[in-house]
Amino acid sequence: MLKEEPIPKWLPPAFDLNNFSSIIDFINHIYTIFKNDFMDPKNPLVFKNKIVKYAPAKLNKKCNKLIMQGFKNCNNQFYDCSNCPYKDKEDIFNHITTKDFKKNSKSNIRTPGIFEINRAIRIHWIRILVENYKKQEVRYYEEFDSAENAVNHCFWLKTQKYFVVIREDKKGRLFLTTAYFLYNKDGTDRIKKAYKKYKKNTKKTLTSQN
Repeated sequence: MLKEEPIPKWLPPAFDLNNFSSIIDFINHIYTIFKNDFMDPKNPLVFKNKIVKYAPAKLNKKCNKLIMQGFKNCNNQFYDCSNCPYKDKEDIFNHITTKDFKKNSKSNIRTPGIFEINRAIRIHWIRILVENYKKQEVRYYEEFDSAENAVNHCFWLKTQKYFVVIREDKKGRLFLTTAYFLYNKDGTDRIKKAYKKYKKNTKKTLTSQN
């Protein structure tokens, strides 16, 4: 049996769902954390001297469009459209606490998503991880996204299988893009490959400058 890596001292433990009366109660609780970490203008998240923003689009606007197209529900185990705790919250909050589900054989729906416990119980790690990206436990790298014409700032906490992306658009603005727990080897291998490529290219650049 593989030994679990200890959580770094600068990182708090993941949330324990047993401390909450229901999943809806838990979602409302972590939304207060999302607001404190990303929506408070008096205490912005800053990365490399720039404020990290978020997309302000509300989830219910996207849901309403889907409903008009015949969408009925998102098949969540803990809630449905009648008591959805994401209804008036930001879509990016939904994105970092849920996962895809298949609408049919041809397409996936990312918004809304299926509530994903391993993402949600680590939501308070996002800001801390970005602020501590120079710590030895964090593998930081940059990757150009040609589809979005943007640079992704990637934060990989390898020992805890957690990954965060902040996107920098062509105007230099930073946006929280995604954060998730790494379950499978394929996803981890892709990140590992990108990290090694970035480190190799960075080393070459530094060598050429000397």
